[in-house]
Amino acid sequence: MDKVVADTYVPGQRTNGDFKILDMDNLALGTKVEGSGKTYAEVVEDPLNEKGHVLHYTSAFNHPFVDITLPTGVTLGDLLEGQCDYMLKSTGWVPASVVKVMVDGATIEGSTKKAVDQGIEKGKWGTYKFSFKDIQDKLTDAQKAATSFRLGLGDVCSNPNYYIGDITVTANYLAPGHYEERPIEEKKADATKALDNYVKTIMNSYGKDVKTWIIAADYLAGTKDNGTLLSSKEDAAHFYLNEYLGDDFVVDAAKIAKNYNSDAQLFYSDNDLESDATKLANLTKMLKQWNDNGAGLAGVNAEVHLKYNAATLKADKEGIDNMLKTLAATGLQVRLSGLDITAVDESGKSIDSKQLSEDDLQAMADYYDYVIKQYLTLIPEAQRYGLSFGSYNADGKHIGLWDSSFNRRVTYAGVAQGLQGK
Repeated sequence: MDKVVADTYVPGQRTNGDFKILDMDNLALGTKVEGSGKTYAEVVEDPLNEKGHVLHYTSAFNHPFVDITLPTGVTLGDLLEGQCDYMLKSTGWVPASVVKVMVDGATIEGSTKKAVDQGIEKGKWGTYKFSFKDIQDKLTDAQKAATSFRLGLGDVCSNPNYYIGDITVTANYLAPGHYEERPIEEKKADATKALDNYVKTIMNSYGKDVKTWIIAADYLAGTKDNGTLLSSKEDAAHFYLNEYLGDDFVVDAAKIAKNYNSDAQLFYSDNDLESDATKLANLTKMLKQWNDNGAGLAGVNAEVHLKYNAATLKADKEGIDNMLKTLAATGLQVRLSGLDITAVDESGKSIDSKQLSEDDLQAMADYYDYVIKQYLTLIPEAQRYGLSFGSYNADGKHIGLWDSSFNRRVTYAGVAQGLQGK
């Protein structure tokens, strides 16, 4: 269903983009930056007060290197050209100007023009431009895939005194793919179609043998949530059909089911109804709304996982009573499913059954007895759909009705006594 309602994916494409790969203001004043020939440049304030922090270099017949980390999605092999702010104070004899890349222990040199040949005037800020073309021709595939390297640039001269500012590059890179949002009505139509296909497949395969179906489960919001029904805002791990079909999604699902199996008895199921008063109230509200709007639900299923703690047992039993009375008041058939029991400490953490005393085990058996007797007492006979049990065998966490060798436990007797009413 996530795929059915997914937005339209637009694959990434190759495109040209400009990226500032070095902002000198991110380097602290006084920072030493190593250049060629074991020389150093220093981060200083722009003497003209125009560019903020800049790199100052004065070592003869060498040049500075700066460490570069490319933006996400851009590699060294994507770079086409670059430029930086550049100001000359003096040069002397200038045999060359360089652009170099140092990557994976190798230094690859390209070509560029001297600063003055690029129209940069002494004492003024200009733009020093360079190309990566000659460098790209010499890079291996592994080097082209690099996302960090050292970049060397500047005039190599007898009396250097120049400043370098922010560095920007142009890259032909693979822009990441993205999603374009589809209209909600389009998603609703696709979700409805997929739901119809799913229900059709299930009903045609099993509808002759199975008459009772849980049409939807675990959608109700509880005390810790917002609203009446859950959504991906509270639980991004699950798909919530109501986000696309609205609060009456159960009505839609039920009508689809009846279309393929008119005799199907449909139930709604949820959990923690014995312990979450907000969820229980939401259940009453939504069952009425769904049936008023044509769902034709025949019953409600409560998934009950009992937790035993002597200190909270009285309140827990009151929660069971409140749940059963509320379910009976719906007028629908009532089923309790997954009945099992674990012992928990004050923080709610499970206690290994090996740590429990005979008195604890008997108290848990009595709890089973209580729940089943209350079901038989508070749910009118015409509304009793039945009970089902889970975690039948002891597994360390769950007490079970049998031990690992299939010998009856005292909890078995608690269930049997509850069913017999004595």
